[in-house]
Amino acid sequence: MTTRRIFSLLIAVCLTISSSAFACSNFVVKAKDGSVVNGRSMEFPVDLSSDIWIIPAGTNYSNTDGTGTAGMSWTTKYGFLGINAYKIEDTFVEGFNEKGLSVGGLMYTGAKYQPAVPGKFIGFDKFFAWVLGNFATVDEVKRALPEVYISETPIKKLKDMGLHVIISDAAGNSLVVEFIDGQAKLYDNPLGILTNRPDFEWQMTNLRNYINLDAHDKDNKNLGGVKIEPTGVGSGLLGLPGDWTPPSRFVRLAICKDAALEPKNAEEAVNLSEHLLNIVDIPKGAIKESPAPLVKMYG
Repeated sequence: MTTRRIFSLLIAVCLTISSSAFACSNFVVKAKDGSVVNGRSMEFPVDLSSDIWIIPAGTNYSNTDGTGTAGMSWTTKYGFLGINAYKIEDTFVEGFNEKGLSVGGLMYTGAKYQPAVPGKFIGFDKFFAWVLGNFATVDEVKRALPEVYISETPIKKLKDMGLHVIISDAAGNSLVVEFIDGQAKLYDNPLGILTNRPDFEWQMTNLRNYINLDAHDKDNKNLGGVKIEPTGVGSGLLGLPGDWTPPSRFVRLAICKDAALEPKNAEEAVNLSEHLLNIVDIPKGAIKESPAPLVKMYG
């Protein structure tokens, strides 16, 4: 029997007034029947005025840097759906293609991209179109990335939007791409989870602080002859961080996704994804900071 695979992009947009909460979370859920669901939340402090574009296979792309230097050109092999920002044509920050490959851009302040080597670079504003239009799997992207330079975008509104990227495919494989000190860092991501800063290696190391957490509730404890009972259900995960910082959201998703019952099919995987989105979703106004600098920067 052919394994049924469904690749869905779930986006929960919860705009908050908070410069400290460029809070994005991305994760992959795989069901027993091979279905794959990609969950995505985005709590950006201003309205990105996004449009959804359908780009057919056979579309021609080229790009230049801010000085007019020409970079790479290509023709897309695959059709894809792309989501842009600020209604800027052909400049995407999210999307997935007909082969089930998805790309998600998450805020990463301080990202420093690669140099614009003539004829070999792709501006970050065209990076998503290049990935989605040319590759079917994470392994294909991994092989191609070392041969190109991903440079800073010449688009003014996007220059301050430093991003790192999670790329996932229809088999449930994931890759993280970060641009640090002018180099592209590639990380296999077996958890299929990404939030924001610090870098992905730090987030994985931080999980070691939570190895004591267990989904099983604790038994009563005897202290000096006094029986101490758990306060209620959930004592096994007592200590799970509950704030909305990127490390806490990363830990919550990693622990809860691992503990959750494995979904049987796409429908159950979507249901689980919705529950996971709920644990990282930020209620509007729960985190506050003056919006004036952000409106000036992005408005």
